[in-house]
Amino acid sequence: MDFVFNAAHRLTSRGGRYKELHGHTYKLEVTIEGPLDKSGTVMDHEFLAKTVRTKVTLKLGHRNLNKVIKNPTLENVAIWSWDQLKGYLPIKRIKLWANPALHVTYQGD
Repeated sequence: MDFVFNAAHRLTSRGGRYKELHGHTYKLEVTIEGPLDKSGTVMDHEFLAKTVRTKVTLKLGHRNLNKVIKNPTLENVAIWSWDQLKGYLPIKRIKLWANPALHVTYQGD
């Protein structure tokens, strides 16, 4: 399932324009896995959507990510998102896009 949110950040560990506050329209793809239940799904899609919204997108959307995540690189935001969701969802993989050409994939620890 895909989720979209807007947020800003500064990458102080990088040089040039990345040190300046700038924003992205992020796309977060959450992949779950597990056995099918009697309804033929791994999980209720409304529960999945509500969990991702509550645990991730409402905490990051329209925020300065530097106030939520230390060094909010794309990789660190993906790891933070995974950590927020583990224990609530049977997640297999997270993909996070900062723009259509730039994304990372994280599959947990």
